[in-house]
Amino acid sequence: MNKDEAELRERFAKLPKLKHMAVALLEFAQSVQENIGVMKDEDGCFRVGYVAFGFPSDRELIRLYVNVDLLKPPPDLMLYPQALKLRSGHPFPFCDIEKVWQLYHAAVYIAEAYGQVLGTRITYPPGEHPSAN
Repeated sequence: MNKDEAELRERFAKLPKLKHMAVALLEFAQSVQENIGVMKDEDGCFRVGYVAFGFPSDRELIRLYVNVDLLKPPPDLMLYPQALKLRSGHPFPFCDIEKVWQLYHAAVYIAEAYGQVLGTRITYPPGEHPSAN
């Protein structure tokens, strides 16, 4: 673990209701692409390859930047498109995570960002899709 990742985990630890979910999202983002580290950028965001985590206010909120197409929302989220709405931003579109129940949507955005980096969508073996259970 590098110093930037340690700092990000410290920031997550200060979020009483979101800390465990935040660590899960970080570890998911790192597991999708092996051996990827955390790097803090000049804007104070913590980049993890194709996604970034930010803290825009003193409220309990995580800003998740994901490199996805705003005009093509992931099909897995079509039933509840307002649950975690993406907005245009820099360096990528972003969403503000304020509730633990937004975990699924955030994970889908991370997987979608990775799929776009590869030039394809993420596919899962039969029965292993996150919504299969």
